[in-house]
Amino acid sequence: MILATVVIVILRFLRDVHYTVVTLSYGIMGSLECVCLAAYAGVLGLPHGTHEWILASGLVLFTFLGQTFLILALKFEQAGPVALLQSTDVIFSFIFQYAFLGVSPDGYSLVGAAIVILGVTLTTLRKWVVTLPAVDVQNNNFNICFKFLR
Repeated sequence: MILATVVIVILRFLRDVHYTVVTLSYGIMGSLECVCLAAYAGVLGLPHGTHEWILASGLVLFTFLGQTFLILALKFEQAGPVALLQSTDVIFSFIFQYAFLGVSPDGYSLVGAAIVILGVTLTTLRKWVVTLPAVDVQNNNFNICFKFLR
């Protein structure tokens, strides 16, 4: 989580650099790291068969698109909403691993996901309440709950 925060801060400083340069740099560093770790673990090898090549190609494509969209979002938007939406990766990871791999999440994963979802929900709700006018009825209803967050 700390490294993800560092990445967001660095990307905010690289706002004037073209997004393809940043994506290429992250791709090269990530590939080198994966090759080194796979060689160290003794699992370095090429995919076997067409199915594994298709899965690997899909992983490359969607990782590239996700990183590119993250960089463009941080370039044109404030870091807070982007980081908030990026935390929904947990939800999509559970859905995709169950749908495509048939892997059910265990209890610890569900508790962690619930904490992330709760944090995202509370942050979004607080952001909404802060933007309401002071005389709004909804603002008065939530005033007790979010009084300490203002």
